[in-house]
Amino acid sequence: MVDDQAFMYLWNESVASRGPDEIASTLLKYIAHNVKTENLIAYTDCCGGQNRNFKIAMLWNYIVQREDYTVTSVDHKFLLSGHTFLPNDQDFALIEKNKRYHSNVFVPHDWVRVVATARKDKPFIVTELEQSHFVSTDELVKQCINRKMNASHQKVEWLKIQWIHFDRDHPNVMFFKYSLSPDAYFTSVDFTKKIRGQY
Repeated sequence: MVDDQAFMYLWNESVASRGPDEIASTLLKYIAHNVKTENLIAYTDCCGGQNRNFKIAMLWNYIVQREDYTVTSVDHKFLLSGHTFLPNDQDFALIEKNKRYHSNVFVPHDWVRVVATARKDKPFIVTELEQSHFVSTDELVKQCINRKMNASHQKVEWLKIQWIHFDRDHPNVMFFKYSLSPDAYFTSVDFTKKIRGQY
């Protein structure tokens, strides 16, 4: 963020897992309360189980189509494994360092204190999530179809995608490319379910 404020969302394994539904839930919560811009750029690692998958794509499609969100376009960029250093990596390093000074971590809630006190100049805003905060992306997924071929009849290779784009003017259409270069061309795939008999 521009003001260097960092938000941390915590939950333990008795509350929820660490899959795309949980990531989608935290993104929804963060965007609803903190994002007031029309164009959103998100940077993540390439973890397919959490970030680079159809469920997260459907989340972006949902957000840009909803009038109750200010976001009308999303660019989600997946940084190359082993070649990334995001600002949050430094934040996680501070947490790792801080936990050395907290030997009395006995229950999951104790981690809130460890995280909240890890950065002195601008403390993290920590939110402890409960089961009621998590949503399922199943309904979003059911409304579309995960097509395996793009508009040029080439296979969509999710594991190679480096950049996806959704915008309000193209419902259910994911623009993507296998490069982070601004000069590389986007291709697209339309996830709209076709009505039987429709061509």
